[in-house]
Amino acid sequence: MASFYWGVMFVAVVAVGILFSFFLSSRQKLRMCGIQLLQAMRMLIKHLQVHRGLMATYLVGDKNIKENLIFHADSVVRDIKGIVNIDENFTKNDDWRAITEHWARLSSSNGEEELYDNYEQHSKLIISSLDLMIWISKEYNVDAQLVGRNRVYWYELLCLGEKLGQLRALGTIFLTSSSDVGKKRKSLDKIKNLLKDIEDVFKNKALQQKIGGSSCDEINMFLASVEHYMFSEKSWLTGEQYFARATEIIEIVYQCFDEEMQVLIHSY
Repeated sequence: MASFYWGVMFVAVVAVGILFSFFLSSRQKLRMCGIQLLQAMRMLIKHLQVHRGLMATYLVGDKNIKENLIFHADSVVRDIKGIVNIDENFTKNDDWRAITEHWARLSSSNGEEELYDNYEQHSKLIISSLDLMIWISKEYNVDAQLVGRNRVYWYELLCLGEKLGQLRALGTIFLTSSSDVGKKRKSLDKIKNLLKDIEDVFKNKALQQKIGGSSCDEINMFLASVEHYMFSEKSWLTGEQYFARATEIIEIVYQCFDEEMQVLIHSY
């Protein structure tokens, strides 16, 4: 009788173990799917930001970049298809549908909007994408803010990257609109506010540590140059040179984001 009892207990324990293992496996798969979505959304945001900057340059009057503009529009489309392939159920999310529909309208307009309206529409699309990433981190149990006792700053890094992306677009408008005083003045007003926002973000010491001392110095030197040359209107970079340099600075931040994703991956 006793052996029968212990036999039943053994089977029960094994069954619970199998169920628990299945639960952990399913949870881990869900989390990994969430991380993949976050990584793919990061690429989408990156290409939307580049498209915003190039479209601003195009609307200012530089028609030579049209081929590059088309290439990055195609990149956005590929990003959207890639995200759908990660998890088809994700496409049922209303906010995701709104993002893809917004992009469809924006990309089919062929730059018919006014310069700053086009800039704002791109920015709204990117902010909506950032908000959706917060939903992803919760819905897919990524637990993206905490890993053990170490906070993961992926969202703050993306927000910083977006501020720098806006600065890239507006700075390019300023440097390209050499004969349009109104556009230059409007760009400078927006740049001034952005520099203040970025300064506030950089007050976060933990975020500075994540980025690293030398990288923070490089970002700060770039921001100081923007403030010095643009507000003094001294000769500096061409619009094309500025766009390239700003892109290098943004990539520093996105590299840190990628490292944070690796922290999340290796924490499971």
